[in-house]
Amino acid sequence: LRENPNIVRIFEASTPFDECDFIASDIKRRIIEGANYADFAIIARGLDNYRGILDTSLTKAGVPHFMSNPKSINSFEAIKLINSAYSVIVRRFATAEVLTYSKCGLIGVSREECDLFEIYVSKWNIGGSRFTDGMLWNMNPRGYEAMADGDAEKLIRINEIKDKIISPLYDFSVRASEASTVREHAEALLDFLVGIDLEGKLEERA
Repeated sequence: LRENPNIVRIFEASTPFDECDFIASDIKRRIIEGANYADFAIIARGLDNYRGILDTSLTKAGVPHFMSNPKSINSFEAIKLINSAYSVIVRRFATAEVLTYSKCGLIGVSREECDLFEIYVSKWNIGGSRFTDGMLWNMNPRGYEAMADGDAEKLIRINEIKDKIISPLYDFSVRASEASTVREHAEALLDFLVGIDLEGKLEERA
């Protein structure tokens, strides 16, 4: 094939096992003839039919290999965060959307803080403008009861968590609503991501 790279050979195998064994042995033969492993790439429409078969055939033939499976961009945490933030804006801070966003692991809210926030929001059925009106929440964290020891401190903490979650989102929603060009939307998104220190959190994960 090196002498005539335009040649295309077509082979048909009866089973995926035979197909993979042929590919592996063909690569091995060419390596013996002087080719390099880096010269080869095996491309398949999907790996589901070859999972556990192709890698076994290559291993048996002594062919070192690396398999790369395509991933949906929506499977990445940063993309989930961005999609969730836009959902909050589009649905005007609906309760479900805000709670989904609060569970994004890259916004700087711990799991314990997220749980405390969700319990309070669910208990008092908070949604929409009650997230963004700037008013401090003053309802008892335990519900329709008189405030007891520790409730005031817990309420202060809940308001701090709310500010940590909502403030960047609200600023982003204002910028996004005022944006009229793609550039302005991109700048608003970038400022939002910088504001929550997404880059720093990704570096910590790495």
